[in-house]
Amino acid sequence: MINDGTVKWEIRKITEAENSELLNGKTLGEIINEILAQVPEKTNVTVITGSVWTTKISDNSGGFIKNPRMTATIPLPEGYIREQCKYFIDKNQSCLNQSTGYYEIACEIGDSTYNISYLCIAVK
Repeated sequence: MINDGTVKWEIRKITEAENSELLNGKTLGEIINEILAQVPEKTNVTVITGSVWTTKISDNSGGFIKNPRMTATIPLPEGYIREQCKYFIDKNQSCLNQSTGYYEIACEIGDSTYNISYLCIAVK
């Protein structure tokens, strides 16, 4: 869940078994189309989904590895700037910077990278 001070956003993962009950028998595409139909004219809305792999980084100081972390940056939809986007990810939403699309989380030295699924809603 995200609360950016202007609106409260919530995203949920819905399995096929839950689909008909939680979405009142509608597909996700049907719901998106209904929402987009309510957007005022001359407003452009783009919804993109995808996944990015995290990159493992750390600070090396005097032969010691300090602050190991994993990072990723969610891409922008073509023709949009960061300020026009809201992002949702499937892991540790609180570690995502909404103003930059940059995700960073502390990790253990032996941790491997992982894939982050994202949803981006862009409005201009």
